Amino acid sequence: MPPPIPDESDFASFPIPPSIAHALPHDWTVTGKKTAFWAESGVKVFDAELLGFPLRVRATPIEFLWDFGDGSGDRTADPGREPRRPADGSVTHAYGAKGERSVTLTTVYTGEYNYGDGWNPIAGTASVASDALPMTVYRFHKYRVGDDCRANPHGPDC
Repeated sequence: MPPPIPDESDFASFPIPPSIAHALPHDWTVTGKKTAFWAESGVKVFDAELLGFPLRVRATPIEFLWDFGDGSGDRTADPGREPRRPADGSVTHAYGAKGERSVTLTTVYTGEYNYGDGWNPIAGTASVASDALPMTVYRFHKYRVGDDCRANPHGPDC
């Protein structure tokens, strides 16, 4: 009996390692200023099993779906890159309101399989969610305030 050919649902069930989302600034930002985002991502090659047959799987990222946690998002073909300054990022977002946000990233992969006789394409794609990236968005001030907004989040202008 020949080994089975993986289909899209098989590919989606394989243990594809997720991308790792990053931001600059790391876990906070201010309203009206750009925050840069990028993903540690790349081709993932790993062992799997399909109906008792061991095989190698290669997952190649083709799309990155960003949800910035405020009702907006971005769809990119590139994972972005770590910039020197947030405004220089290739994937950026400026928040309009203060608050706690949870940024999520879903990476879409195409796949190939190998039973030891070379790489063959898997029809369809697989989407893999990354761990959420918590962000605290502070209101941007052009002047000094008397209270520390971290110590007293209900103080004036916090």
